[in-house]
Amino acid sequence: MKGYVYVISNKAMPDYVKVGHTTRSPKERALELGGTALPYPAVVEYSVFVDNARAVEFEVHRRLARVRANKGREWFRCSRAKAVETIKASIGPAAQREHDREVEEQRARVQAKESKRQASMKRQKEEAEKALEQARNVARAAIYAKYEPRREGLARVPHFCFFWLLGSALAWVVIGLLDKKGFSGDLLLPSCFPGLIVGFILQEQARKQKRQASEYIALEAALSSELKAVEQRCDFSGMTSTPLMNSVARSVSQLELKTAVTRTGQATITPTAPPTVTAAQPRWLVAAASPRTPNQLRGNASTASAGNQQTLATAAEVPLEAAANSAKVNVTCPVCRKLMRLPALKTVDATCPHCTHVFRVSTGTTGFTCVSGGSGSRRHWGSR
Repeated sequence: MKGYVYVISNKAMPDYVKVGHTTRSPKERALELGGTALPYPAVVEYSVFVDNARAVEFEVHRRLARVRANKGREWFRCSRAKAVETIKASIGPAAQREHDREVEEQRARVQAKESKRQASMKRQKEEAEKALEQARNVARAAIYAKYEPRREGLARVPHFCFFWLLGSALAWVVIGLLDKKGFSGDLLLPSCFPGLIVGFILQEQARKQKRQASEYIALEAALSSELKAVEQRCDFSGMTSTPLMNSVARSVSQLELKTAVTRTGQATITPTAPPTVTAAQPRWLVAAASPRTPNQLRGNASTASAGNQQTLATAAEVPLEAAANSAKVNVTCPVCRKLMRLPALKTVDATCPHCTHVFRVSTGTTGFTCVSGGSGSRRHWGSR
């Protein structure tokens, strides 16, 4: 009789397994065995479909007779592995539709792990591609910011009104030559409309000649070369740091930069850990990572009107320490001559933590002055 030979276990009886056969599904048999009489449900550990299920069951019971709990019961005191091996040895090569819980669970775990790994690899690849494209966009923006002012300067032509007047004059001459009355002031107004068309054509021709100049062609070739290098580049590790990308990606107005310079006064601006710039990186990236002083910032502000937004954006990323509310200066105690840290741009009654001497001090952006009492009025410059 065809049917399933199965191995069923129950968590309530960890040392026992049930070996039997059924013509129905082994899961249905497990549901019958895991009723309300047991605290845990029955689990199908192994099942195999054979042509002679009853004979195979009898052979398995015979081989496991020594570990049988009760002759009237199908429970055996052995491991699931021992029961499965006995069933396989009793069946031989006649097994069909074999199901092993541990094997299937292991296969499911492997598949889940592989799916998770592939999903992680796909996500990492997408993130890497997105970061690479973002870095390329930043590099392209910086390149265009560097070349665009020069391109506009080389391709600049007079205002359209000049060409309109020139075209109108030419049209007036042509109409005057064709008119029997000759040249007259009455022809000026009719000449304006054809002069508009002629002026547009003349302006476009002037632009075309400017763009065909050798200097403009060389500039376009340099621009194309740098853009091509960006497209071929796969490593932007030197410019993918957040401060540098923000400095290149954002454009800062001239007014904001002047306000920042006014706040700093004459204090030297110190950048915080600029990214390492290698020799292979372009010059604009080296400039972006270089420190800036207030005089340099003012120079950058004066060139902002010429379109140098990349330098302004880089300067805006430099931390303005003197403008920060938490800025402090070193102050020397007039008695014990030891250092202490006090807030900048304040007048306070300071107490020395070393000798408990109290003295009034006025701090600036880079130094301090003892106001009155103590050791008199003396100026000391403490390092920021």
